[in-house]
Amino acid sequence: MKKLTIFLLCSAGSAQAQVWEKPVVPGVTYRMEVDLATPRLVHVLRINMSAPDIRVRTEVAGGRVFSPLESKGRETMSSMAARTGALAALNADFFPWTGDPLGAMINDGLLVSTPDPRRAVLGWGAGGLRVGKLQWSGALVTPEIGTLTLSGVNEDTPENGLVAFTDSAFQATAKGPSTYLVCEPLVATAFTPELSAEFAVRSVVTGQESLGIERGSFVLAARGTAAEAVKGLGVGSSLRVNWRTTGFDWRKISHVVGGGNMLVRGGKSAIDAKESGFGADFSDKRHPRTAVGITATGDLVWLATDGRQTMSDGATLTELADLMLAQGCVDAINLDGGGSTALALRGLVTNRPSDGKERAVANALVLFGPKITPDPEASSWRVIAPLDMTAGQTTQLTIVDKSGYMIPPREILWSATGAAWIDQGGTLRGVSGGVASVRAFVRGAIFSVDVNVVAPTTPTTPPTKRTS
Repeated sequence: MKKLTIFLLCSAGSAQAQVWEKPVVPGVTYRMEVDLATPRLVHVLRINMSAPDIRVRTEVAGGRVFSPLESKGRETMSSMAARTGALAALNADFFPWTGDPLGAMINDGLLVSTPDPRRAVLGWGAGGLRVGKLQWSGALVTPEIGTLTLSGVNEDTPENGLVAFTDSAFQATAKGPSTYLVCEPLVATAFTPELSAEFAVRSVVTGQESLGIERGSFVLAARGTAAEAVKGLGVGSSLRVNWRTTGFDWRKISHVVGGGNMLVRGGKSAIDAKESGFGADFSDKRHPRTAVGITATGDLVWLATDGRQTMSDGATLTELADLMLAQGCVDAINLDGGGSTALALRGLVTNRPSDGKERAVANALVLFGPKITPDPEASSWRVIAPLDMTAGQTTQLTIVDKSGYMIPPREILWSATGAAWIDQGGTLRGVSGGVASVRAFVRGAIFSVDVNVVAPTTPTTPPTKRTS
């Protein structure tokens, strides 16, 4: 097993920069970079896509677009990972508050969301990993009305628009009363990136803003002029739906996730934020960021950098591209960031979301790997942590077994929210008055402890130790 590695990245005695690397499962390594000078905290997951039992796919909130979740069809990374049994989850595409991904999403060869042609995507499958941009076009064709252009797939129906809804969506939706054609395929149909299929209209529903979608059904939603155009279609009408997605060879790519701008192309910084629809404040100011990239050896890199916090300022797009290049990426794209940035790993959220808690989002990248059997002795272990500490101070946390033996630091993943943050060496740093909630994963078990952080006083006294 790969041992914990700590590198000092500067010569200063105060150790302004440190790096920890920890094995997660064979083929997957977690890395934390602490740069106190900038300041910036960076979290990286490196995935060998050829390693045994390693699998990465896309996942939409609740399992279907527009799922009836309390957060309006959105879900947190920790919830997605727990629901799917994933080893890790990383927030993915930008989204409106209705919860559908704004760009492309293909899951196991099925088209879940159509692409924004301006923005970059990551694709993978039997042909390896690819970065690029996609184009999509679609149409409804019937003898009665001729050809009508489709606006998209599994997205909020726009005014005067016609949207196709597959059963990858929980419901068809619109911002106003619409006409819904509930259709049945004449032969078994998989809604792949390339489609030409015939359907029969089974029912017509009018005057509603949403309509539930049964498994195996296909729904066309029409508003405004599009609703007027489909008035001639009724129960029993025949129709054909054609669509085409270009940019990848679909014999080789079975998963796609959309994002924002390109970051790295061919081993060089290649930021196209303006062309992707982003302004200067987005590009040139530091924010929390999420990115994915491909190394020269074919590894997949997930990266999350914290921001908008005292211990981590975030990154500009230029800095983000440099971070991905430093990880060895030859191609990389920017995903949704800000309060959405979250990396869930082994039941923890390793980064510190800038909202103070995880934000529910539309979709994610999820990683599956070998199962770990929890150590049966772990229930008797203890976290050695202070009862309290002072903001601005540091204290060391450890985990010991029932005999008092300290569990090796390389085996422990740490995370903390609230009034303190923790590095992967187990050093807890108080940030402000309040409660710091610390969690740790080791040998299949999760440990939790709360530490009270108080405002600085003069003189200070050493924190009292406790066990829990």
